[in-house]
Amino acid sequence: MNDKTVTQNDDLKYIGTMEMVMLRNYYYFSTYRRLMIVCLCLLIIIIALAFFLRYETKRLIAPRYFATTIEGAPLPLIPLNQPNMQDNALKTWAMEAAVEAYNVNFANYRTAIQRARNYFTPDGYELYLKAIKESRNLDAVKRKKMIVHAQINGQPQILNDTSRDPSFNVNGAYAWRVQIPIVVTYENSNPSDKIVLPNILTITITRMNPLESAASIGINEFVSQGVYS
Repeated sequence: MNDKTVTQNDDLKYIGTMEMVMLRNYYYFSTYRRLMIVCLCLLIIIIALAFFLRYETKRLIAPRYFATTIEGAPLPLIPLNQPNMQDNALKTWAMEAAVEAYNVNFANYRTAIQRARNYFTPDGYELYLKAIKESRNLDAVKRKKMIVHAQINGQPQILNDTSRDPSFNVNGAYAWRVQIPIVVTYENSNPSDKIVLPNILTITITRMNPLESAASIGINEFVSQGVYS
């Protein structure tokens, strides 16, 4: 009887152990299956995101960059070896630049000369300063407290440009040679000191980078010749 009871107890222990093993295996299998499902879902999400990002990248429009004026208006970018304005507009600009280059007085000559820089290339401005220094006119203006003003005395003429003569250019940039008749007047409070000088101004205008010049052009050579009757 005792042996039979021991055997039954052993059987029960064995069955209990097997059930525990089966339950543990079922738990591990269930957990593994859930993890596999989660991983599969994550993989599907990653693939979907990859396709979505690829689609969005292709759909995006590349940004367009363009130059603008100081006021914010679009500024067309024209190659420097091409003209950027019509002849009449160029003549108007040349007359404005010529007057600005001469309009100085004993009180504001530094500001006026600096302001004229807007119409010149760096090389042209150096020549302009050199011409002022060599003429010694500014010394007389300061000494006699004179006012200098210029007036256009006729229609400007375009003597040459790169379209007519491809060899006429400034370091490969499009250029114009313009001649302007101009009258320069020096005067102060003493009428006897007044001087009126007719001049023929010959300037070489060249294309410039729009970042260096608002008009994308500048005077590269500035030659003034007196007219004597």
